[in-house]
Amino acid sequence: MRTLLIQGAKSALITAAKKTDKISLWLVKLRERVGWQKAIVAMANKNARILWAVLTRGSDYDPEHVPPKPQAKQAPPTVAPDARLMRPAPSPASISAA
Repeated sequence: MRTLLIQGAKSALITAAKKTDKISLWLVKLRERVGWQKAIVAMANKNARILWAVLTRGSDYDPEHVPPKPQAKQAPPTVAPDARLMRPAPSPASISAA
């Protein structure tokens, strides 16, 4: 499977300069920025993720799909520390006496 994804990514990269779709434009810019081999691996990874999403959701591939923005994570509620568990910091005098 990995070999097929890499082979498909190589083909996509070779023909990307001739196309104007979003993924081809992304791939051309990526190749200029990170190099030929890393761009191939990135494209293979992207294809694997698209393949997984289509298979697990049982839906058709939509090249114009934009995933919804994730909601911001809310911080867990803060709990006041138990004063009995907190020890006072040692004073410099008690440290030097020891």
